[in-house]
Amino acid sequence: MAALAQMRADLLNPDVRRSHNQPFRCARCGYREICDQSLAQVSAGPGVQDNWDM
Repeated sequence: MAALAQMRADLLNPDVRRSHNQPFRCARCGYREICDQSLAQVSAGPGVQDNWDM
């Protein structure tokens, strides 16, 4: 129950820190393009294939 209460409190906080160290989770996150804490690359660059948008 404490975790759920913390998650609800975080909804009102404009500066919630990333809760993991897993690049794959960042790569699939809907906020990755605007996140200043992302562990994922936004773009692999021209000619480089990535699997994030599959």
